[in-house]
Amino acid sequence: MKQMQGQRIERDTYANETRRAGSGSQKRSHVTGLQVGQEFDVEITELGHNGDGMVSIEGYTVFIRNTETGDKVRVKIKKVKDTIAFADRLT
Repeated sequence: MKQMQGQRIERDTYANETRRAGSGSQKRSHVTGLQVGQEFDVEITELGHNGDGMVSIEGYTVFIRNTETGDKVRVKIKKVKDTIAFADRLT
């Protein structure tokens, strides 16, 4: 960190970028709306590394166990993280 004209500046050593301290997270804090308990009707589009079904819902990658590519299922969101979520299969 270094001081420039009264503002604290942070340097991201991995991305080699400079940004103002406290100017926001690099996470997807702008993505809103996906909450635990919500239900969606989805079609599984891909499989993850562990064989879980994957779909994209409201900007999140959602993993659903016991599904295969092409399955049309109703899911319930059980856990939401920064860019991913996990859901249970209901049908």
